[in-house]
Amino acid sequence: MSSLAKTAMVQKPVLQHFCIQDGLIYVQTSPQRYVVKDVKTGRYFRLSNTIVRIMQCLDGTKSLATIGYELNIEARRVRYVVQQLAELRLLHPESPALERPERKK
Repeated sequence: MSSLAKTAMVQKPVLQHFCIQDGLIYVQTSPQRYVVKDVKTGRYFRLSNTIVRIMQCLDGTKSLATIGYELNIEARRVRYVVQQLAELRLLHPESPALERPERKK
Protein backbone atom coordinates (compact mmCIF):
# COMPACT_ATOMS: atom_id res chain seq x y z
CA MET A 1 0.00 0.00 0.00
CA SER A 2 1.38 3.41 -0.92
CA SER A 3 2.03 6.04 1.73
CA LEU A 4 -0.66 8.24 0.13
CA ALA A 5 -3.23 5.47 0.54
CA LYS A 6 -2.21 4.96 4.18
CA THR A 7 -2.55 8.69 4.84
CA ALA A 8 -6.02 8.72 3.29
CA MET A 9 -7.11 5.83 5.53
CA VAL A 10 -5.86 7.56 8.70
CA GLN A 11 -7.45 10.96 8.00
CA LYS A 12 -10.47 11.71 10.15
CA PRO A 13 -13.65 12.74 8.36
CA VAL A 14 -14.61 16.40 8.62
CA LEU A 15 -17.72 16.89 10.74
CA GLN A 16 -20.77 18.06 8.83
CA HIS A 17 -22.57 19.33 11.90
CA PHE A 18 -21.45 20.95 15.13
CA CYS A 19 -19.94 18.83 17.85
CA ILE A 20 -19.08 19.71 21.43
CA GLN A 21 -15.47 19.03 22.34
CA ASP A 22 -14.35 16.03 24.38
CA GLY A 23 -13.23 16.38 27.98
CA LEU A 24 -16.13 18.27 29.50
CA ILE A 25 -17.52 17.34 32.91
CA TYR A 26 -21.10 18.36 33.72
CA VAL A 27 -22.22 18.83 37.34
CA GLN A 28 -25.82 19.82 37.99
CA THR A 29 -25.91 22.29 40.88
CA SER A 30 -29.66 22.99 40.81
CA PRO A 31 -32.59 22.01 38.59
CA GLN A 32 -31.77 24.91 36.24
CA ARG A 33 -27.95 25.27 36.57
CA TYR A 34 -24.81 23.34 35.76
CA VAL A 35 -21.12 23.86 36.30
CA VAL A 36 -19.16 22.57 33.32
CA LYS A 37 -15.43 21.94 33.60
CA ASP A 38 -13.17 21.84 30.56
CA VAL A 39 -10.63 19.24 31.65
CA LYS A 40 -8.12 20.26 28.96
CA THR A 41 -7.91 23.92 30.01
CA GLY A 42 -9.09 23.75 33.61
CA ARG A 43 -11.74 26.40 32.92
CA TYR A 44 -15.17 26.29 34.60
CA PHE A 45 -18.45 27.59 33.21
CA ARG A 46 -21.79 28.22 34.96
CA LEU A 47 -24.45 27.40 32.41
CA SER A 48 -28.21 27.05 32.28
CA ASN A 49 -29.99 23.76 31.90
CA THR A 50 -31.11 24.79 28.40
CA ILE A 51 -27.55 25.47 27.22
CA VAL A 52 -26.33 22.15 28.59
CA ARG A 53 -29.21 20.32 26.88
CA ILE A 54 -28.14 21.91 23.58
CA MET A 55 -24.49 21.04 24.25
CA GLN A 56 -25.36 17.41 24.90
CA CYS A 57 -27.13 17.23 21.52
CA LEU A 58 -24.11 18.59 19.63
CA ASP A 59 -22.73 15.20 18.62
CA GLY A 60 -21.79 16.01 15.02
CA THR A 61 -24.74 14.10 13.55
CA LYS A 62 -27.61 16.58 13.98
CA SER A 63 -28.31 19.90 12.32
CA LEU A 64 -29.16 22.93 14.44
CA ALA A 65 -32.72 22.81 13.13
CA THR A 66 -33.06 19.18 14.22
CA ILE A 67 -31.72 19.98 17.69
CA GLY A 68 -34.14 22.89 17.99
CA TYR A 69 -37.03 20.66 16.95
CA GLU A 70 -36.06 17.87 19.36
CA LEU A 71 -35.67 20.25 22.31
CA ASN A 72 -38.60 22.50 21.34
CA ILE A 73 -36.29 25.53 21.17
CA GLU A 74 -36.30 28.10 18.36
CA ALA A 75 -33.56 27.37 15.80
CA ARG A 76 -32.22 30.93 16.09
CA ARG A 77 -31.74 30.44 19.85
CA VAL A 78 -29.86 27.17 19.21
CA ARG A 79 -27.69 28.97 16.66
CA TYR A 80 -26.97 31.78 19.14
CA VAL A 81 -25.92 29.25 21.82
CA VAL A 82 -23.63 27.50 19.32
CA GLN A 83 -22.05 30.87 18.45
CA GLN A 84 -21.40 31.49 22.14
CA LEU A 85 -19.93 28.00 22.57
CA ALA A 86 -17.64 28.63 19.59
CA GLU A 87 -16.41 31.88 21.16
CA LEU A 88 -15.72 30.00 24.40
CA ARG A 89 -13.82 27.37 22.37
CA LEU A 90 -16.08 24.56 23.54
CA LEU A 91 -16.81 23.18 20.07
CA HIS A 92 -14.81 20.31 18.66
CA PRO A 93 -11.91 21.71 16.56
CA GLU A 94 -13.17 19.86 13.47
CA SER A 95 -16.68 21.34 13.68
CA PRO A 96 -17.67 23.37 10.62
CA ALA A 97 -17.17 27.12 10.68
CA LEU A 98 -20.17 29.04 11.91
CA GLU A 99 -21.19 31.79 9.54
CA ARG A 100 -22.55 34.88 11.20
CA PRO A 101 -25.91 36.01 9.84
CA GLU A 102 -25.90 39.39 8.16
CA ARG A 103 -27.48 42.16 10.21
CA LYS A 104 -30.44 43.97 8.76
CA LYS A 105 -29.77 47.61 7.96
